[in-house]
Amino acid sequence: MKRDTGDTAETLKKLTLALEENSELKAELKALRESLAARKDTGSEIASGADTVDLRFCSAQHKDWQVVISWDELFEIAGPMMLSDTPDYDILYSLSFEMAHRAARAQANPQVAEKSAGGAQLAEDDFRKILYRFLALDFIEPVTLVRQTDHFGTPETEHLSGFRLTKNGVHKLARLRAVKRSG
Repeated sequence: MKRDTGDTAETLKKLTLALEENSELKAELKALRESLAARKDTGSEIASGADTVDLRFCSAQHKDWQVVISWDELFEIAGPMMLSDTPDYDILYSLSFEMAHRAARAQANPQVAEKSAGGAQLAEDDFRKILYRFLALDFIEPVTLVRQTDHFGTPETEHLSGFRLTKNGVHKLARLRAVKRSG
C-alpha cells in the first residue's frame, strides 16, 4: 500500500500553522486575563470617568489658577497626544497649554488672562498624578525613546522617558471620541 506523501506534507504544514496560531492565541488570552484582573483590582477604588480632579499651575503668574475637570474629559484631551510614543515633557507642555487656556476663560478678565496662558505650566505633582492615574487604569504605558543627536559634530544618543496608549487606552479614547447616536 502506497501513501501519498504530498497530502501528508501538506497536512503536516497545516497542523504546524494551527499549532503556532494556537500558541499565539493562548499567549494573547493570558495577557488579556492579566489585564482584566488588574482592572478589576483597581476598579472602584481609583477615581475615573465622571470623577473630577483639581489641577493647579506652578508658574508664579498662574499660582492662583485652577481647572476642575473630569477624568474622562482629561483623557479625551491627553489621549491623542499619546497615540504614538511621546516624551513626557511634550505631554506636560501640551496638557499645560490646554488646561491653562481653560483656566484663563474662568478668570475675572479672560481676554488678559488668555494672553499669559501660554506661559502657564501644570504643577509637577498634578502632572504626575494624571500619569499615574492613567497608568493605574491601563490607559497608557511607559516607553523609552532613543534619539540620535549631533552635538557640535559629535553624535550622541539620547534616552527620553515617555508614554503611549495601551490597547485599552486606544479603545477608551475611541469610545470617548466616537460620535454618539442622536435621539
